Amino acid sequence: MISKGRIILSHIMAYILVVMWGVVLQLFMKTVFHYTWEEFEQHLVGTVVILGIAVLFLLVKELIYWQQLYGKIYPIFKNEGMSTHFFQAAEEYGETIKSVKVGTPYWLNLVCYYQTMNQDDMALQTFVKADAAYIHSIKNKKSARKCTLVKLFFNNGLAVCLKTGNLDDARRLYQDGFPYLEQYMAKDIAVLDTLAEYHFQMKEYEQAAKLYEKLLAKGNLPVAIVKTATDRVAYAKEQSRE
Repeated sequence: MISKGRIILSHIMAYILVVMWGVVLQLFMKTVFHYTWEEFEQHLVGTVVILGIAVLFLLVKELIYWQQLYGKIYPIFKNEGMSTHFFQAAEEYGETIKSVKVGTPYWLNLVCYYQTMNQDDMALQTFVKADAAYIHSIKNKKSARKCTLVKLFFNNGLAVCLKTGNLDDARRLYQDGFPYLEQYMAKDIAVLDTLAEYHFQMKEYEQAAKLYEKLLAKGNLPVAIVKTATDRVAYAKEQSRE
């Protein structure tokens, strides 16, 4: 779970980078429009101030969002990790969130934490608390945060349905979500793994084998994933020949 300090540091670094670009831009403008050094300094100060205000606005917005999502549970996570107490507190806090825009990402993040601890039944119970209507309302947005949220809903929801044997729900999620997951297949190992697992469980062995082979071709995978993928490829090809 990301800390508040890391968010602040990331925005400070972002500010430094944009100021550097601002300096380069002003030097270019000085050359083109033949500014004096005094005019250059005035334009540069204006640029630095404007960029500072913009970054500060984004930082405040991000900190408010962090407080809504993690502010109540981060201290417990920091002290105890993903303990029983952490999950209990997280569930209780989640029930107090009234905003769909905050609640949906909150529950989906909690799904990830349950999956990390291999608590798939709890992950499924938590997943259904996410607002599917809200996800469908943002699925065509270009915001990086919203794109990530849509991917999280479909990928992790599909994964937990497969893990818990809810194949009918998995089919529905796949049908709705594949157009969005497809664009991440080439760069996101988790998505590729989930889609391969889906086809394998649906006994679509030829497609499963192709996706698992693509997964193995990525390299640098955890041992458990390599073993599962290798076994699944062999089994899928054997089934395809029959």
